[in-house]
Amino acid sequence: MATQTELTHRQHKLSQWHLRNFTNANGDLWCYRPNVPAKLRRPKSVCWEFDFYEYELNGYTTRNEYECWFGRIEDDAATRCPAILNRQRLGQKDAAAWATYVASLFIRSSKCRDHIISSATPKFREETRSPDFIRNLQHNLLKKGMLMPADELRQFVESRRANMEGSASYYHLAAIKETASSLADALMRKTWHTLEAAPGLVFVLGDCPVSTVEFVGNQVLHGAGFNNENAAILLPLTPQHVFVASPPGRQWRSVMQLEQVAPVNLLSIRYAKDVVLSSVNAPETQALVNAEINQVVFGRDAFIPPCRN
Repeated sequence: MATQTELTHRQHKLSQWHLRNFTNANGDLWCYRPNVPAKLRRPKSVCWEFDFYEYELNGYTTRNEYECWFGRIEDDAATRCPAILNRQRLGQKDAAAWATYVASLFIRSSKCRDHIISSATPKFREETRSPDFIRNLQHNLLKKGMLMPADELRQFVESRRANMEGSASYYHLAAIKETASSLADALMRKTWHTLEAAPGLVFVLGDCPVSTVEFVGNQVLHGAGFNNENAAILLPLTPQHVFVASPPGRQWRSVMQLEQVAPVNLLSIRYAKDVVLSSVNAPETQALVNAEINQVVFGRDAFIPPCRN
């Protein structure tokens, strides 16, 4: 883990132990990108970005705060994963640790960041430019014994907003701990399953690894919120196993044939933003990546905010 004097700058969006679950016998991953031949890569060399979890605002710097927080979540989950793979029943503490891991994998992805920034930035800009915002802020400060002119407050707010909008990570990270906790609570209310691919079939892993589906009658729709009572949350764990948190009472086949594995892989590829990872090199996977990667856009095709009247 990072120390006070030595910060981690090469920050992974997927945990290393999870990536290693998808390596071949030589410890390599097949890395698929659209219209580029698949390449073998080491887990450490994929799904990372420089200072992805850092920002600086008005003299405050995160200094690996989130990197360390995710590291603790990853370590907790790594010790629980064998029990999940073996379909063992977890105690409350162990289940909460696993739910937090799954939730954090979803919220820490680049895709979630893009969605949060695109929705939060204009919303905050609109709110802070409203005369009511300045008046309410001035009134709240006055109640604390501080009298500040409206123009001075407006300049301060505009300066703060400019700093926030200049950071790619601020809006993403500012509420990420609370959001992960909320999503984990929703996962705890689901029924958990570990499903297995039939011999000869494999699951793939995308760089936005957690996907959701909603069951509406005979339809299966993608992109439902975790709190939707009809939603199931899916996360590939190994080439042979996928974790599913589903509505209570919904039946699943413990061994999935091609007609069940293929839709899960298609969903993983459509949710992925830049890269899909696999333990095997398969032309059919490359073809799907070429045609389907990043077809699900958050806010447009999935996790669409409610309309306002």
